Amino acid sequence: MFSTVRSILVVGGGIAGIQACLDLTDSGCFVYLIEKSAFIGGKTAQLDKTYPVNDCPFCIRHNEYIECISRANIEVLTLSEVKNIKGDSGNFHATIIQHTSSGEEEKTITLNVGSVILATGFDSEVPSYCEYIKFPNVITSMEFERIMSLDGPCGGHLIRPSDRKKPRNIAWLQCIGSRDIKHDYCSTVCCMYAVKQASLARRQNRMLNTSIFFMDMRVCGKDHERYYNRAKDEDEVRFVRSGVNSVIPVDGTDDLLIRYADEQGKISEEIYDMVVLSLGLEPSGDAVKLARGLGISLDKNNFVETGSFTPVNTSIPGIYVCGAFNAPKDISESITEAGAAACASLLNIAELRYTAPLDVSVAKTGQKPVAAGLVVGGGVSGMVSTLCLADQGYNVFLIEKTDKLGGHALKLRKTFKGEDVKSYVKELVARVENHDFIDIYLNSEVRDTDGYAGNFKSTISILSSGLSLGLSSGKTKDIRHGVTIISTGANPLKTDEYLYGKNPRVLSWFRLDKMLSEEPDVIKKANVWVFILCVGSREPERPYCSKICCSNALRNALELKNTNPDMEVYVLYRDMRTYGLTENLYTEAREQGIVFVRYNHNNRPVVEEDRDGGLQVQILDNLLGEHIIIQPDFITLQTAIVPGNNENLGRLFKLPVDQDGFFKEAHKKFKPVEFSAKGIYLAGLAHYPKPVDEAISQAQAAAAKAVTVLSKEHIATSNEVASIDLKLCVACLTCARICTSGAVIINGMGKPYVEPAKCRGCGICVVECPVEAISLEP
Repeated sequence: MFSTVRSILVVGGGIAGIQACLDLTDSGCFVYLIEKSAFIGGKTAQLDKTYPVNDCPFCIRHNEYIECISRANIEVLTLSEVKNIKGDSGNFHATIIQHTSSGEEEKTITLNVGSVILATGFDSEVPSYCEYIKFPNVITSMEFERIMSLDGPCGGHLIRPSDRKKPRNIAWLQCIGSRDIKHDYCSTVCCMYAVKQASLARRQNRMLNTSIFFMDMRVCGKDHERYYNRAKDEDEVRFVRSGVNSVIPVDGTDDLLIRYADEQGKISEEIYDMVVLSLGLEPSGDAVKLARGLGISLDKNNFVETGSFTPVNTSIPGIYVCGAFNAPKDISESITEAGAAACASLLNIAELRYTAPLDVSVAKTGQKPVAAGLVVGGGVSGMVSTLCLADQGYNVFLIEKTDKLGGHALKLRKTFKGEDVKSYVKELVARVENHDFIDIYLNSEVRDTDGYAGNFKSTISILSSGLSLGLSSGKTKDIRHGVTIISTGANPLKTDEYLYGKNPRVLSWFRLDKMLSEEPDVIKKANVWVFILCVGSREPERPYCSKICCSNALRNALELKNTNPDMEVYVLYRDMRTYGLTENLYTEAREQGIVFVRYNHNNRPVVEEDRDGGLQVQILDNLLGEHIIIQPDFITLQTAIVPGNNENLGRLFKLPVDQDGFFKEAHKKFKPVEFSAKGIYLAGLAHYPKPVDEAISQAQAAAAKAVTVLSKEHIATSNEVASIDLKLCVACLTCARICTSGAVIINGMGKPYVEPAKCRGCGICVVECPVEAISLEP
């Protein structure tokens, strides 16, 4: 048995808990995993498919489940629960109760651990006002998942419960248990899983009619907007913006009548064979009880209170949280937060961590990893990743192409929770600049790179003089490092819409942030202010949601009202996407009298100047069904977040970018911070637009992944690598051209050679070789 003070306790065996365990043990920790049910896997293991790629989650994650229960440095305790935790950070004593399969208490054990991670997941309960759940053909979203699942009770055949007949039409009702009087939050995932279910149902039966009744379609994540558009345009899923009043059984049948009011207030009735309730997410009751007993601060909705700059830290040092107990979130965000919690736990016991034995399933190269990391990009994400590595004793080379650290966060004032961004960035920069293990290269870029996980060599080019360890402009420096983290950020769109750049009173959101800080008198004199959302986002050339625009607009709109209570503030929007806990901004904005006017993509606002240079906004109000005219003093444009020049950096590091220009992760759902190339990781807005707290979580998760390489005693290779039979090889070099990991090297005789440490064992070269000279070998 390993020394217990070096151990970490993970509570909850769902997707987040399992990921935290794997990251921790890969980095050299011993982990106790506590799961109250008989099996690990959580809700994810019960899903039929996951959006936006429609993969089977169990198929994708099966190996991780097996690893979790079979690793020597993970002890899984199922049918168990935490009764109490006492002690302080670095030295907790957790009392665990183990039950028999019949539920009777079996025994009580005490574990001595250094850190605790709460990954307790969520519950979904049908609210008391949904009395129609008693009707046999009204089912919950999870029940629909099980019907559609091949290993479910219906063998993947879509039938309705009452008579086991194929339904002709199905309705999905959104926001059941979310965005109501008792739940002042959006559950984040419900819109997307309803779109997925309706789309897959249509693909199984093209004669089926599917309708989704919704308030706002909140499809904010990576590739979610495209998935939504495909459901509308290709799968012909019907979307009804409405408020459902009641669900009534039709006499003499098992059918259901839905009565609803559309956007103009018109009452309509429609009959359906089945109704699916898209249930929201709420914290597990047992987890809430445990957290309260430990004295952990919870918010009004019983989610764990965390700060934007410490997104996985609870109010008790040494106890961390990840997944849906932190806030409602998707699988990919839960996995990211699990990595962040693992990183925070590693920092908490860094000096005590033992060196994990190398997994016997991988081969040793005999070479130790270079105990250093390269971080490309000196914004918030890059600095957080840098500090996470440096604080664990690894040297870090931080590369920033501008003359200062901080990135676009230097222009921000507050987070959605109201925290001061500038002071946080200032403190972060100071920590980085004064850290003994960090070398900073400003006005610099990576010119060349080569190598493999554990042993990279990169060339840094100094563009101009600055803080670059005394190197002058035009000079280069070669560095060796074991891992690379890409965190190059993104940029706000430069637009010429709505008179921007032509009228000084049409502002960017960064400009408004500056005005709120420096020009309060100007704000106090303004009578009318207009925000226009989705400027450049959700367009044919940019078919994605920039995720942060709605919440940023409402935060600034509320500040305008606080500065000038008599001001009229209008928010012109397409869908109000205040997902998760930022829904409270939407609630508060309505309470403060901020006016919301929704517009369609085909009827966008028209901004004009009058003869005196004043502004005039004309918009079709969908609620009134007629045009209205607003004469604002100022207009703020919530412009899209667009990627930087990722293509060039991608070619340099042999990394893919997606169709929008953001870096493409190894798997959208299950590997959100990894590339297919081993030893290279991803964080921040270079991946996709996201708020500060999510960027920091991803930066911590990327660092946690990096430590899984740096902490090893030896560099490991894949189970199988490509081997070339030079007697058969005709030197056509097809393998060298198609190898995405750069593992094929041309020797001095013009023949290809495979570098085992670079090879991922994907087998593409085996299939493509015209003379069948390549095989995969252990």
